Amino acid sequence: TGNGIPLMEHYRCQPSIIEYCNNIARYRLEVKTKLRASPLKTNLIAHHVEGNIEGKVNKQEVIAIRELIPRLLNQGYSLEDIGVISPFKVHADALREDLCSRRNFPEFHKDDIGTIHTFQGSQKRVIILSTKVCRPQDNFNFINRKLNLLNVAVSRAEELFILVGNLYRLEKAGGYTERLVKHI
Repeated sequence: TGNGIPLMEHYRCQPSIIEYCNNIARYRLEVKTKLRASPLKTNLIAHHVEGNIEGKVNKQEVIAIRELIPRLLNQGYSLEDIGVISPFKVHADALREDLCSRRNFPEFHKDDIGTIHTFQGSQKRVIILSTKVCRPQDNFNFINRKLNLLNVAVSRAEELFILVGNLYRLEKAGGYTERLVKHI
C-alpha cells in the first residue's frame, strides 16, 4: 500500500560511523549501539593515496589496502572481520584478485571483497572503502549523485570504517565525498 514502517532505532554501527549517514540522509535515527572501543582507538580513518589509474584500476589503492590488512590483523582483527568495497566493479574485481591471491591472503573470502551494491544488507567489523577516483577527470558524480552509495558503504562498518583514496580530490569534488572526508 506504500505505507512503510520507519525503523528509527539503530543497533549496528558505532555512533561516530552512523552519524555520517544520519546527517546525509536526515534519518534522525536513535543510535542504540553499545559503545565498543576499536583497537585503533578510533572508528573512522581516512588514508590518503595519490593514486594512478591503469586499466580502470587504481593500482596504488590496491597496494595501500594490501598493506593496511596486516596492520589490522596485528591489531586483533581477523580476515573474517574485514570487508573491502569499491563503487566500481572493475576496481572491486582487481582488489579481489590481488587480495585473495596465493601470495597475499589466500584465506581471504572472495565474497568479502566487492562493490557497494554487493554489500547491501551485509556488515563487517571493519569496512575499507576504496574509491578509485584520483584525477580531476575521474567520475566523482557516480559516487556523489545519489546518497545511497556512500550511505550503504559507510553503514556496513560496525566498528571501523576506513576511507582509502585521494582525499584532496574527494573533498574538492564536493557533495557526499567532501562531507565524508570532513566527517572523518
